[in-house]
Amino acid sequence: MEDHVAGVLHAIGFTHVIATLWEVPDDFAPYLTDHAYSAMMSDDVLRAASAAAALHHAVRAGRAARPDTPTTWAAYVHSGP
Repeated sequence: MEDHVAGVLHAIGFTHVIATLWEVPDDFAPYLTDHAYSAMMSDDVLRAASAAAALHHAVRAGRAARPDTPTTWAAYVHSGP
């Protein structure tokens, strides 16, 4: 089994997992999470199948907000179909 949390979440049945490859600043994680979850919402329903695209857009927004600190936004990964 993978040692990464994303691998464990897949092993217990989660299809789409958004994780980080390293620790990210506490002030940035809510910013990116809000962007990603907002992009996954449609008609007040969370659409997990759009997680990869939502994360992509959230990371791009994070990169635009903090272009000089890639360690804040480059750590995020999506694992799943």
